[in-house]
Amino acid sequence: MGSLYPFFRNHNNDRAKDQEFYSLGDDVLLAARRNVKLRYSILRWYYSLFVRSNHTGTIFRPVFFEFNNDDNLLKDDVLDTQFMIGDELMATPILVEG
Repeated sequence: MGSLYPFFRNHNNDRAKDQEFYSLGDDVLLAARRNVKLRYSILRWYYSLFVRSNHTGTIFRPVFFEFNNDDNLLKDDVLDTQFMIGDELMATPILVEG
């Protein structure tokens, strides 16, 4: 999910396990590599979103802001797991292992 955020980072402290991609194993490294490629492929679009939003709010919104007639979007499993980036991209990150 962090690859979709503007700063693409997390927070850690000096007592926690290393969280660099290369230190978390080959599966994580492969997934991170794919997500970095996705991020760079949409970077210009991100910049255009920020320019269009120019002091009018965030580019990240709940899905029901875009599809306000769909009652299914008010369910907790959707509210807590999906969001819109602009009005063109819906993000549904994997939040549970497996």
